Amino acid sequence: MMCRLQLALEERDEAVARMKHMEMSLKMLENINPEENDMTLQELLSRINNADTGIAIEKNGALIVDRIYKTKECKRRITAEEMKAVIEERDAALSQVTACAYNVYTSYLTSFNIQKQ
Repeated sequence: MMCRLQLALEERDEAVARMKHMEMSLKMLENINPEENDMTLQELLSRINNADTGIAIEKNGALIVDRIYKTKECKRRITAEEMKAVIEERDAALSQVTACAYNVYTSYLTSFNIQKQ
């Protein structure tokens, strides 16, 4: 009985910790300045250059790193989608060629059998 109670308490504590982590993530997303999203990389670098404090440098550096990460993720996703499309086209072409070859082969066999008789 005590083991079950302790297990339930541990599960509750884990759920509370996950909820707090999710709340912190949500607060971070809410604190994002919308005008920062539209800044170019050059503007972000300029903000780092003109920053007065280490915190400002760190914040703007984190924005640059985040922008680079998002760009890499986007490129990876686009590449994966393009590869999927190419593979689908290849498979469709292979199916057509296989069907065509089968039709030619059966036509050849049919004509060969007719000529033989």
